[in-house]
Order: sequence, then structure tokens, then C-alpha cells
Amino acid sequence: DAGGLYRELIFVMCQELQSPQLPLFILCPNGREQIGQNRHKWVPNPSAVEPLHLSMYEFLGKLMGLAIRTTSLLSLDLPSIVWKPLIGAEIEESDVVAIDRLSFKLIENMQTMEPKTFSFAADSPLGLDLDNKLRVVGIMPGSQAEKNGLKRRMKIIEVAGVKVDSKASLGEQLARCKKAAEKRFSLTVSGRVTPEQFDMAFSQTKFVIVGSDQKERELIPGGKEVTLTWSNRKEFCTKIVDYRKKEFQQQCAAIRRGLACVVP
Repeated sequence: DAGGLYRELIFVMCQELQSPQLPLFILCPNGREQIGQNRHKWVPNPSAVEPLHLSMYEFLGKLMGLAIRTTSLLSLDLPSIVWKPLIGAEIEESDVVAIDRLSFKLIENMQTMEPKTFSFAADSPLGLDLDNKLRVVGIMPGSQAEKNGLKRRMKIIEVAGVKVDSKASLGEQLARCKKAAEKRFSLTVSGRVTPEQFDMAFSQTKFVIVGSDQKERELIPGGKEVTLTWSNRKEFCTKIVDYRKKEFQQQCAAIRRGLACVVP
């Protein structure tokens, strides 16, 4: 007994919404994979886009409005990625990760392959031991390099935005930075792989994504035929983030329409 027939009815409706009995909500990816936080949260089913489904989402919105009007509680375990669109708040990447820990794993792996830029003080030594190709072979304990997080095998490619390819050119550019009386300068190291190695590693990856409902969707028109390469990697990452943030857009918009009918 949830405290009367009305409350009992609402409780049972919420239980049915968060179950396989209806096609409107599915357990979030973290819950399905049993990883990360919020494993008990439910999200709209991205496949529920038929007019009947959307009308049911609108009815849910009206039910939410009724709950607000009557100060009743709805026992719905919905995450921030669902609630935020209902109040007009912007969805952030953290909202996506909160229900799908692996959502940006591929992007994170790709970012480790990208060049990195560090900031160094011009009046202190780098604290690096380099080979003739400017690869890091040693790092002095307590040095700027160690504090910045530089690692062995990283290769210096730019200093203050100027490309360097030898110890001589590196020394000349460092001298220019000190002579310019700049307090700090940037130092850029190459990524873990070359563009050619990147293309080879991702030769089987297309512009598609597996959604929260475990169905494959194209990130761009014809995405199944477009291969991920070094040249289009940034577009690929942008499309993934954009898709994840808007994955439940249709369903949440329908809920909000229903909510607005009761609570303008």
C-alpha cells in the first residue's frame, strides 16, 4: 500500500514505466553493464519515436505536472540527462558519463594520441635529457618536466609555436624565448602515433555509434561508408559528443510538451 488508492495507482504506473512491460524506458548503460554509478537509473528508449510512443511520453509529462500540482511524488529513477531538458538546462558531458561510463572511451583513447602542449617557466631549465631526434630519454627529479607530467619517449616538436627538429634548433628557440623576456613559453610534444599509424589503427572504424538501446546509428548521412582517419578525427569526436547529448531529445521534448500542458 503506497498510502491510498490514488498513490498506489501512481506507484504501479511508475513501476511499469521502469520495466520491460512498456517500450518507453530502458535501464541506463551503466546499469546494463554493471559498471560506474547510477546503475539503477532509467533513460528514455531512443528507439521509441513512433507517434504512439511520443503521445505516451506526453502523457507522462502531464502526469508529472499533476504530481507537481498535487505535491505528490513520482517514484521515477531518472538521471540528470533526462531532468535537465525538462527545465531548459544545458546537458553537459558529465551528465552523459553519469549514465554511460564508456560513452567517451574511444574519444579518450584518441586524445592520448594527440600532440600535447605544456607551459614552462623561461628562467628555469627544462630538466630533460633528449636524444638527437628530441625524444625524451631522461627526466630530472623535481624538474619542470616532471611536474608538467612529461614522459619518456615523448618527442618535442614545437617551442613557443615554432617547429624544432634538432637540438640546435631547440637551443636557438629556447634562447629566443629567454631573450624576449617572456616569463613562460609553450612546449609541444608529438602524439603517441603518427597520422599514418592512426589511420591504420582505425581502418575498420566508421562514422557510426551504438546507442543506449544497443542499436547502431550513423553519425552523419552515409556514415557506415565513411572511415575514421586522422584528418576527420575531430569531426568524429564532435559528432559523438553531439549525439550523446541529444540522444533522448525527441522523448524529452515530448515529456516537456505534456508537462507544459499542466504547468505552463
